[in-house]
Amino acid sequence: MKKNNNKIFGGDYIDELDKRLLSNRVLWFLVFVISGVLFLISMAYFSLASNVKVSLSVPPYKQNIEIRHNSADAPFFDLWGTYYASCLKDFDKTNIKDQLAIIISKMMPGVYLKSKEKLEKLYKNTYSNNLVFHFNTEKKSLLISSDGKRAKYELSGIANSVISGQTQPTKRCKISLNLNFIDGDVYVSNIETNCI
Repeated sequence: MKKNNNKIFGGDYIDELDKRLLSNRVLWFLVFVISGVLFLISMAYFSLASNVKVSLSVPPYKQNIEIRHNSADAPFFDLWGTYYASCLKDFDKTNIKDQLAIIISKMMPGVYLKSKEKLEKLYKNTYSNNLVFHFNTEKKSLLISSDGKRAKYELSGIANSVISGQTQPTKRCKISLNLNFIDGDVYVSNIETNCI
């Protein structure tokens, strides 16, 4: 008769079971340790990502512009507000399309849909009436939210316009832009003016 050596009986069986249980406990311990390490690394990454700050020196400003992951400081919003407002300060039928394209490209989709009719009307009136518009800034204000994600940029001044060759009376008015800082980019969330 042949003896089967593959079977474990008695005390040998208990020793083999203990070895496998110990291996199983060690593996579970390693799984928990690795999970804990991954959790700590994830927390460190998110903490680091939200605390990274970029500081830039831009010529017209004496102080550096500081940008974080999802917030920015006053000079940063002032720079972008000045840029977007410049598109609404001086235009005529030769450049209105390009000026509006700059603003539209940085509008959030929902905001664009709300402002589309107003912007199309401005374009059509400028083109069909041969409108030449110039705005002289007298006062500028900038209000930033405490979290550095939103700002209101407002210009007050005098508007001069010529419609179909006829100079219009000067008008005191305002240009107001609401700006949102999202993932490193500045978007226009509202445009208001009583100049045109």
